[in-house]
Amino acid sequence: MNSNTVSIVIPCYNNHRELELTLTGLSVQSYPLSLVEVTVVDDGSSPPLEKLLSRFRGSLDIISIRQERCGYRVATARNKGILQASGSIIICLDSDMLPVPEFIEAHVRHLTEHEPATTIGYRRYIDASTITPELIRTSFDTIYQFSDVPSASNDGKELDRRLPEFAYFDMHPAPYNCFHGCNVAFWKSDAIRVGLFDEKFNGHWGYEDIEFGYRLWRSGIRLLLVPEALGFHQENSVLTLSDRLRDAAVNFEFASHKIPGFRDFRHSIGRVPTRE
Repeated sequence: MNSNTVSIVIPCYNNHRELELTLTGLSVQSYPLSLVEVTVVDDGSSPPLEKLLSRFRGSLDIISIRQERCGYRVATARNKGILQASGSIIICLDSDMLPVPEFIEAHVRHLTEHEPATTIGYRRYIDASTITPELIRTSFDTIYQFSDVPSASNDGKELDRRLPEFAYFDMHPAPYNCFHGCNVAFWKSDAIRVGLFDEKFNGHWGYEDIEFGYRLWRSGIRLLLVPEALGFHQENSVLTLSDRLRDAAVNFEFASHKIPGFRDFRHSIGRVPTRE
């Protein structure tokens, strides 16, 4: 078993129920929890997340950071968590992502076996309304049987929109396009070296993760797919599909200015966001 220390950084805004299931999933990991800390960055949730987090302090090493709600600031939230982290490995996980028991172990194994590398986990979209913490603790295998559902986080589709790119990932001309911050891992030292997430993306949803992944890739770090590091996305209403499309159109323009050839690549695969 690997002995690397891991810090899991979770930004959260008002996803109290989803975060409870996510933290429960982290509490039943195969990787030694003595080597894991969980940093939750509360982006001005109402009510605050502290009462929920206190219920997990006996099973998880939890650090909480709270920032005022000043619009969408996921880049700032992630950066605060990374800078606070004591682990050598950072896993970015969204608050609505329920990790499978092998989640941490899979990320760490691939990172350490293929260094220098960063890892990209898989995502499935499910209706988690009937999932309880008790089910996660006692019968996790049943969750694999849940049906895939359309998701606002996935352009309204059921299956991960990155799957066509995953099929040719080893030859992908722009693998950072698959670097979605809901489920990725990297060395803290690499994140610091390339300059963390660009907080100029704040104010709108999207692309801060892809642009960060681009800088990792450009610096010579290999991007790896890790199917075993699966997270089940839980549908929620924090951002609607129309919200995401509107914001994505703004941040796409900024990302296209920062990433050479990015606009042309996205045109080639038919994925250029437009304002509604």
